Amino acid sequence: MRHEIPAEPWQCPAVVGSVGDPEARAERAEQLEFAVGLLLQRLTPRQRAAFVLREAFGYSYDEITAMLGVSRVSRVSRVNARQLVNRARKRLRAEPLGSTPAAGTAGFLEAFVVAAHTGSFAALERMLVEGTDGHSGDGDRDGVGA
Repeated sequence: MRHEIPAEPWQCPAVVGSVGDPEARAERAEQLEFAVGLLLQRLTPRQRAAFVLREAFGYSYDEITAMLGVSRVSRVSRVNARQLVNRARKRLRAEPLGSTPAAGTAGFLEAFVVAAHTGSFAALERMLVEGTDGHSGDGDRDGVGA
């Protein structure tokens, strides 16, 4: 089951106004860009992949495991996938919200919006999985062992 209901306080709140209202659309776009910036800035590639697939699109932990466990280097078990999502939630909650630079968010944002609007997840999945092979470089052991 796929869903698009915000589950965390950092996620974009619903915008009051009609779907066709240009001001509401602009505000939603700004909020989405901010949220994507937070994901890119605060989460490791594996955390981001697991979190987005689970929280934004309702992928099961088994589906996440299958996607992230395709490489020997980034072998991810179902338990690891659940841990990745939990670590991502904690990381997003732990740091205070501030202004987030939008640099580097355009491609990810576009893939995310296409997936949300059309149900075509191929580009987003590819983008999320591409950065997960190997070590994240931040000293975090995401998805490897543990």
